[in-house]
Amino acid sequence: WVNGVLLSLVLWMAFKRLRRAYPPMEATLNSDAYWTYLPNARKLLSAPWTFLSTDPRSYDVAPLTYIWAAALGADQATIQTANGALFLIGLVLFWAFVRRLGGTLAAFISAALIVAHPDIADHAPLVLTEAPYFFGLTLTMYSALRASTSTESPKLWHALLVVALDLTLLVRPILQYLLLLSIVAL
Repeated sequence: WVNGVLLSLVLWMAFKRLRRAYPPMEATLNSDAYWTYLPNARKLLSAPWTFLSTDPRSYDVAPLTYIWAAALGADQATIQTANGALFLIGLVLFWAFVRRLGGTLAAFISAALIVAHPDIADHAPLVLTEAPYFFGLTLTMYSALRASTSTESPKLWHALLVVALDLTLLVRPILQYLLLLSIVAL
């Protein structure tokens, strides 16, 4: 029951932090979202084959940056809400990862530090790639841990690890050094 109470406390803190960081609809979008992610998503929705096969902007950035936005209708509020939810799911995965390695107290302290960090939670509900990358990173870490320690179904965890690693590559390929260092540390 202690695990559940502490996890609930961290999620409550994260939810409060996300609510404060959620920008009003009239707020100016980040330049990446305004000039790249949302226009690319709209082009993908209007003419998918033409955009992907002939428009050089389709490969200017990692493809999930605009595919994620397109899957959510290229709607700012929907993307922000979904990014907030991905951050919370990623936080639960991070909790589970640290708890398996160091116990409930370590999970509580680590997850609380992520929530308290001045930038991480504040960027989660924006039309950016931080939340999908955080989700992919935490899913990669948790899947790698389970794949290396699980005896009942390691193939499932290996498959999930591949999918999660692909997510991070397709959202923020520049940060792969961070991911590789995390896997080596694991």
